[in-house]
Amino acid sequence: MQLRSTDIFSSAMASLPLKGSPQQTMNALLIYSNAIMSRYMLQYQNAPNVFFEKSSEIKLEIKQYLDMMLYGICKEVSK
Repeated sequence: MQLRSTDIFSSAMASLPLKGSPQQTMNALLIYSNAIMSRYMLQYQNAPNVFFEKSSEIKLEIKQYLDMMLYGICKEVSK
C-alpha cells in the first residue's frame, strides 16, 4: 500500500504548487492518508463485507477528507 501511495502522491505533487519541500509534503500526505485508511480499517475490521458494500460511499468520504487536507478546513473570509 505505501509504495503505491507514494507513486500516486509523487505524480500528483509534480503538478501542484507546494508550500513545503517535496519530501515534507510527501510525508504529510502519507501520514494523513494512512490515518484515514486506519479509521476505516478499524471501523470495518469485524465486517469487511459491509466495507465492500459501502465502498462508493466510503470513497466519497475519503475524497472529502482529502479535499479538506488540500484546500483547508476554514471557509474563505471575504474582505
